[in-house]
Order: sequence, then structure tokens, then C-alpha cells
Amino acid sequence: MPRTRRNTTLVRFIDQHDVEAVLDQLPAAEKSRLGQVIFRSSAATRTLGYVTDRGRRDIVLASRLPPRVSLRGYMYAGHRAIDYGAPARGQWPPWAVRRYLLFGVLLHELGHLQQVSTNQPGALGGYASETKADEFSLRWRDALWAAGSPTPDPAHHPPCRGEIEFIGVWLTLAKPARRTLVDLVLAAPHREIPDLGFVDGMSREAAGFLRRALLHAG
Repeated sequence: MPRTRRNTTLVRFIDQHDVEAVLDQLPAAEKSRLGQVIFRSSAATRTLGYVTDRGRRDIVLASRLPPRVSLRGYMYAGHRAIDYGAPARGQWPPWAVRRYLLFGVLLHELGHLQQVSTNQPGALGGYASETKADEFSLRWRDALWAAGSPTPDPAHHPPCRGEIEFIGVWLTLAKPARRTLVDLVLAAPHREIPDLGFVDGMSREAAGFLRRALLHAG
């Protein structure tokens, strides 16, 4: 994450409802050791999530970040920016940030809570190491995406064709336009489509995706 000033405005990308929507889809055994998910704000940080040392049951998860952010440098092994609807370089769209926090970071840290035999490869003091946590997050990310989420919020689903096509539009937007779109998306769902006169060149599929991102409608 680039250096930021201390007075940088932070925006909330995910909340308790988002986390619960993911956790509710997991089998009880996979989350049996989880105590609580603690949200924190950060303008500049080395990690987006971690398991607390005391009791090794709670997960601390970044929820408020700068509106202009790229998570490329935070991706775990086996993850790609495009898998979350983000360009290979540059600022990530808000739905991509939200998707990675939920299906990349949250699931990875939940993987660290899984107890394994100390005699098995990948064990770290009886708990899953980075490698095992990576495997856990990728396995359950794919399983949850294949099953489908009951919420229509695009961030809870894998990127669709329209979203991938919108990346090209996103890259052409000026910084003020991107900030406006970030604020609109994070304020969703809206009752009606906000003024999008600042967004040009969308394909039919890309426009349909943006509609779903703003209305949370199918």
C-alpha cells in the first residue's frame, strides 16, 4: 500500500454483515474455533488481517482503508488480482477490495485457526501454517463461489463477464471519478441508479454489472 498521510480519509469497505454472510455458508467444523472478528481501521499497514495471540481464536480484519488502494502487494500465494475483479496494476475497484478482504483475507486467517497434527507437514504449533492457510482459503473460496451466495451483492460472488469488461472502463476514469464511484458503491444498495454521467464507454455487460453493484439487484 502506498504511503499515506495521517489525516487520510478512510472508508469502510466491509462490515459485520458481510463477514457473517461468508461465515454462514461455511460448515460448523470449519469455524468452530473462531471467537470473533474484530474490525480495525488503517491508513498504512503491513497486513490486512491476523489471528490474535491470546487464545488464538479471534481474527483482526482491516475494514476501513483509504479509498484509493491496491491490494496487489497483499495477495497470498495462489491468488491473482483478476480473480477478484481487479487490474494487474493500479487502484482496485471497490468491489474487488471488498471481495478480497472477504474471500482472500478472512478465509486465510480462518485457515490459521484450523488445528493440525504437529507431525503433519504445514503444522505450526498445532495450527495451520501459511501454506495450509493458503490452501484452506483457496479451497473454500472456490467452493463458496460455486455454491453461490444468497446476497445479490456482487462482492459476494466471483467476477462476472460484465465486471471483467468494466476493468477497462475503470482504468480510464480520472481520480475524482474513481472516488465518486467508490463512494457510490460503498453506499449501496441505492433505490435507483445514481447519476453516472461521468462514466463513459461501457459495454452492455459492463453497464449491467455496474447496475447490480449499485442496486444489489439481479
